[in-house]
Amino acid sequence: MKAIFTKHASKRLQQRGIRREAIDLALKLGRKVQAGNGELKFILTQQRIVRLYGHVPRSIEMFVGLTVIAKKDEEGFTVITAYRKQRKRRVRFRPWIEGKKGTGGLEVCCDESFGGLYFGKPY
Repeated sequence: MKAIFTKHASKRLQQRGIRREAIDLALKLGRKVQAGNGELKFILTQQRIVRLYGHVPRSIEMFVGLTVIAKKDEEGFTVITAYRKQRKRRVRFRPWIEGKKGTGGLEVCCDESFGGLYFGKPY
């Protein structure tokens, strides 16, 4: 399966530090999803690699999260762009409650002179 790179794809690969071997790997092993306009999205997920290999080999570990947008043609695939998926970071709200372990002695006060809630050390 031959991959042809557009000027845009070559520029983006260089900017994002993605090697061409990684693109070939994503085209072979990635999960294929219809992206619209006849384009395909190849997503190289950890789950997909584990299904194929039983584990994630060190040589492939750095390519997990790679997404390639390509169009199928008679010669193979024309790669339009590629990027690494940014992992979502969960932000959890943990209310500070006096007496709870790990609060660092902070408490929530409802102080009228402050005009609302006040987070700080107890007096």
